[in-house]
Amino acid sequence: QYSEWSGTAWSPPVTLYQIVTPPPVPPAPSTPVYNFNPVVAVDVSGTVLVAWRSFVYGPGTSNSVLGRTRVNGVWSPALTSPPAVIATLPTDDMLDIHSIDIAFSTNQTPGGVTRHQAMLVWQQLAAIYPVVCDPGPPPITTDFDHFKTYYSLWNGNAWGPAAVIPGQADPVPYNINGGTEIGVSSDQFGNVRVVWSELEDTTPCIGGDEAPSVYSAERSSTGTWSPVVMVS
Repeated sequence: QYSEWSGTAWSPPVTLYQIVTPPPVPPAPSTPVYNFNPVVAVDVSGTVLVAWRSFVYGPGTSNSVLGRTRVNGVWSPALTSPPAVIATLPTDDMLDIHSIDIAFSTNQTPGGVTRHQAMLVWQQLAAIYPVVCDPGPPPITTDFDHFKTYYSLWNGNAWGPAAVIPGQADPVPYNINGGTEIGVSSDQFGNVRVVWSELEDTTPCIGGDEAPSVYSAERSSTGTWSPVVMVS
C-alpha cells in the first residue's frame, strides 16, 4: 500500500498490489508469498516509479522484481491488474535479503512533458560454480553461489531489459551472498553512480574466510560504464 503527503496530512492508504496466495501444496498448509524491499522515486514532472522484490513458492515458483509507474496521475499497469515484471530472477536465488534501489537522473526524455530517466539496481544470483575441494578419489565438490549487481533503465516511458553492470569479478573472489546494501544516485550532469556491498570468500572449501567489501561503478550520461572499483 501507499499513502501520499499533501503538505499537511497523509492520505488514506491505497492498495498498490493485492497479494494473491496460490493454492496450498500438500502437505504444506499454504504456499508462501513474499513481497519486500519496496523503493519509490518521483521526478519533477510528478512521474512516480515503484519497484519491489517478490517471490512465490509452490506451483509456478517465481522470483522477480516487480513494479508500477504513475505518469500524469495514471498508474500503469492499472491497480486492478498485476504489476509489471521488470526482471525475472533465478529461482535458486530465493529467500535472499538483498536490497534494491532506484533513482532518477537529470537526463530528460524528449517530448512535450519533462520526464526524467531513472535507474533501478539490485543484486541476484549470476552463476553457480562447482568447486573441487578434494580431488579424491572420490572427488569432493561443493556448489558455490556467485552474485552480481544488475540494473534496468527507465527511459521516461518504459523499463528496459535487465543487464549486469560490467566489470565485476567472475568468479574469484566468490561473491557468496551478495550484499544486503545497495544504493544509486545521480549528479546534475546525468552521471549515475551505483555502490553495493558483497560478502566474498577466496577459499570456499575452507570457509571462515568471508570478508565484506564495497564496490562502485558509474554510468555516464552517454551510457558508458566506468571500471568497477573497490571502495573498501
